[in-house]
Amino acid sequence: MSDRWVPSDPDGVEEPLFVPLEAEDPELADRLKRRFVELWLREGRLPLHRFDDGLETVELKVAPDQTRGQWRLRLRSFYTGTTYWLYEWDRSAAAAEAWVDDVAELQGANVNEERRYGPTAWDEHRWGTPH
Repeated sequence: MSDRWVPSDPDGVEEPLFVPLEAEDPELADRLKRRFVELWLREGRLPLHRFDDGLETVELKVAPDQTRGQWRLRLRSFYTGTTYWLYEWDRSAAAAEAWVDDVAELQGANVNEERRYGPTAWDEHRWGTPH
């Protein structure tokens, strides 16, 4: 991960329970990250050539949930500084994909909302180049 993104412990004392989803299920982790970034860039009207940069800004981790046999899936976006959890996850790809879609749409809307205060760091016209 890039040095420009500062890690933190959003789950406090439970942080050690979280492991990268890549370590548990690399294929699913890659698919979810790509799905998130593609939709987030599109919804946020961010340039698609930032796809690889976008991948660096997403972290997926998993930990046991309090409900026996269930899991918590956590997505952190270092671009927006937000963290989201899917509780009582059954580890199915379908549930994770639906949740990732919801988070990406929400994050895209947040990027658009931020534009009320000016262009984002990734907006092409910020440097005088039309997008």
